[in-house]
Amino acid sequence: MVTKTFHRRNLPHLHYDEGTYFITYRLADTIPLPVLEQYHEELSRRDIEDLNIKQKKFFKKYDTYLDNALHGHDYLTKNEFARIIINTLHYPEGKEYFLICYCIMPNHVHLVFRLLKLNKGISKIMQSIKEFPPWSAINY
Repeated sequence: MVTKTFHRRNLPHLHYDEGTYFITYRLADTIPLPVLEQYHEELSRRDIEDLNIKQKKFFKKYDTYLDNALHGHDYLTKNEFARIIINTLHYPEGKEYFLICYCIMPNHVHLVFRLLKLNKGISKIMQSIKEFPPWSAINY
């Protein structure tokens, strides 16, 4: 049986024990807090629109803002930083997940993977991806 847990942080999250995940994560300075607050306020409005539709609209706005790189740094356009991301994504491959694909954008990363049996959970996996020591990920 699959366990489902709903979390709400910057985006609504569904966590499963197994399955395929599409994840977007970003650099810290890419969306200003007032913009995020506006998006969250729109999502939390109580109107007749279906929550699923609201979440899709939220994601579209969020993703469009990131794609347009309207704010923050574009560090991931630099080869040395992109290489860190690549090595970081491949490190847990075969241990925690099967890496299907990824796309490194100037200020964020899209990632698709399938969880392997006995994985440590999506929260721990993402935490380790975001905390992976960069000095050990650089291949010169």
